Amino acid sequence: MSGYLAMNGAITPTDSLRISPENRGLMYGDGCFETLCAFKTKFLAFDAHIQRLYKSMLYLNLAIDIEQQEFYDLVQALLQINKLENCDAVVRIQVWRRGGRGYIISETAADCLIQVSEVKNRKESIRLHVAKTPVIPSEALQRSTKLSNGLNYILAGQEALKHRADDAILLTTDGYVSETTSANIFWGFGDILCTPSTDCDLLHGITRNQLIKLIRNSRTIELEEKSYRLKDLLEADYVFVTNSVLGIVPVSDIDGSFLSVSNENFLTIRKQWETMKNNILQNESV
Repeated sequence: MSGYLAMNGAITPTDSLRISPENRGLMYGDGCFETLCAFKTKFLAFDAHIQRLYKSMLYLNLAIDIEQQEFYDLVQALLQINKLENCDAVVRIQVWRRGGRGYIISETAADCLIQVSEVKNRKESIRLHVAKTPVIPSEALQRSTKLSNGLNYILAGQEALKHRADDAILLTTDGYVSETTSANIFWGFGDILCTPSTDCDLLHGITRNQLIKLIRNSRTIELEEKSYRLKDLLEADYVFVTNSVLGIVPVSDIDGSFLSVSNENFLTIRKQWETMKNNILQNESV
């Protein structure tokens, strides 16, 4: 492995990193993370990602001594030293609790690792499978944060692989559509765009929030945000998913039910998104 990463604010060769076998992130997933995309060193919502990271740390009672501007400077330095300044790159910021074994621990100090890598193989469309594995209820774990333990997503992803799908749709424990393993989900009927509300145990995606704001401000299509059964999704004219790396990607089929990836309303939404994205990147500031 080659390249450079940042460990607790210091840039170091990747090959030099050493992790203790008693690392709590490794043993328990005792931490949180953020994944975002750098578009030739620019970002759509850098501050929103860092604020959600801080929120996740607060939820887990973790503390690190890195301010938002320092995060930005470290990421920019990593993009430069890894020669990723002229392409789209994935930025992953991982935080985990210090200390040793045991579920009951008073330690709040944490370590922070930042990695960057080139975005490769974006798909024009994806196939989805409806997983039997449900999403974790917000009563068990707060869903507005990104926590390191993603075993339920991994299990749902294994189901998707068995059905030759690219991702899996997760339902709530009471059967409402929630999200996919790595994205928020939207679908349309005519001039109505639907997406599950945050009451449906989904991650409060930053790209999702940006798109919702865009749709409501543009007023070109009606947006509904509420609880939906799977049958509502399966009757849609078009379906797409959103996350910070993919942006907006159409769904071509769900368990063999084929969907349009060139629906006029979907193409309008994607065009509006790309226009907004380009405007933000041209005027980006932290």
